[in-house]
Amino acid sequence: MRKFKKSGIILSILLTLIVLPLIFRSRIDLTADKRFSLSDQTKSLLKQTKEEINVTIYLQGDLNAGFTRLKKSTVALLEEMSHYSAGINISYVNPSEAKTEKERENKYAELQKLGMKPTMVYESDDDGKSVQKIIFPWLQIKNSGRVVMLIYLKM
Repeated sequence: MRKFKKSGIILSILLTLIVLPLIFRSRIDLTADKRFSLSDQTKSLLKQTKEEINVTIYLQGDLNAGFTRLKKSTVALLEEMSHYSAGINISYVNPSEAKTEKERENKYAELQKLGMKPTMVYESDDDGKSVQKIIFPWLQIKNSGRVVMLIYLKM
């Protein structure tokens, strides 16, 4: 009988911990500087949006651990922001993905024309050879079909 009561209490606590965040969609930021929280002004501004915001993240492809963390934290921030707005559509573009070298160079030139400067990353491959990668740690925000902002993502 006692085992049944204990397991029932534990099950109730677990269900509460799982279900309540889904219903209220809230997070608790336990960092001292509240780095994972949106300011009240940002929340207010996002609540005023009438249309969905389209965000294109150019940080895609074969990324090292640092850029992968940067991408994940950026997506988490955008998802948090989408709770307060009319919605945020996130799309991903890998500028290095092209069928030919010419297409890749054209894509790089197009992004640079928009003001996005690439970041050169030097890494070692599996054989120990030094490899240079070109990464565009940028995101582009569009609203009402026009580019509103370009943001350089820093680690």
